[in-house]
Amino acid sequence: MAVLCSLVVVLFCTWNAAAQTKEQLGAKYKQIATFEIQPGIVAFSMFSKDGNVCQITIEKPGYVDAQHSDFDSTIPSGEVDGLVDEVVPPSERGKRSKYLKITP
Repeated sequence: MAVLCSLVVVLFCTWNAAAQTKEQLGAKYKQIATFEIQPGIVAFSMFSKDGNVCQITIEKPGYVDAQHSDFDSTIPSGEVDGLVDEVVPPSERGKRSKYLKITP
């Protein structure tokens, strides 16, 4: 019985998500731009009302394909500063905040 209920929920969610277009989701939710800054590393950008970037989140999402899977989302600490400098060069940003959020 639990398996049947789970299957119904999965099928309903799949059907419901597949029925929505990009435009429908965009009308309902705030759009966030995503850029692949290096193979396997993405930057999610959020923008202020005037169109300028106000927040960038850099992460390494897990993935699965037909032959491999990789759920190690750790970016080596030695690469973090280089990625930040690549996305927002020091000459284009303000002074470093003591509240900079770097999560392990």
